[in-house]
Amino acid sequence: MHDSDVPAKPGAKVLNWPRIDEWTSLILGDDIAAIAAVFQQHGAGTPEAVRNPTPEQIPPGPLRFLAMHWQTIAAGSLPHLSEIDPFKLRSALGYLMVLEPIEGGRDFRYRLYGSAIARISGFDMTARRASEHPASAYVSEFGIAVYRATLTARMPIYTTRRPVGAELAMRWHRLTLPFVDDSGTPARILAGTAAIDPGGRLVKA
Repeated sequence: MHDSDVPAKPGAKVLNWPRIDEWTSLILGDDIAAIAAVFQQHGAGTPEAVRNPTPEQIPPGPLRFLAMHWQTIAAGSLPHLSEIDPFKLRSALGYLMVLEPIEGGRDFRYRLYGSAIARISGFDMTARRASEHPASAYVSEFGIAVYRATLTARMPIYTTRRPVGAELAMRWHRLTLPFVDDSGTPARILAGTAAIDPGGRLVKA
């Protein structure tokens, strides 16, 4: 299955790193109008970004489960990265990603890229950088900005966006969750990603 919004001829993609810095600040400030304008220019509609969402705000089942699980293990403080336990995350397996910040948080590396996400999108990002994602530059820039904002705000962020040219996926939903290391520094992101079809159903690989 291949249902992503990767350009037909990707070529050599160059990211706008200053714009990623700006977009990170906009997400942290709960004002993504400038980000939405770029998406609209590309025919991608209006993205959403919700900081610290409640599980009730998240329609896809695997992501709602993740939100509830994170709330349980957070218990008033950010959970330790050792809490990322596949056995406790079975209800969302296939839709999970684990990322670690690299280059001082400038970029991120996928330590895990869910099998369902890979089959739906048509590529596997495991062990690769977020900046190497084959999607259009503005989509990658939005993703990196969300990851940065998640660690900076030290809170979950829920986003949605409409992929351009995809046949099954009407909207991609993503929940990013911060985890800390032994020093209490945000050092991992557990993310859930799910595609929803035009009928509001979860796209299954």
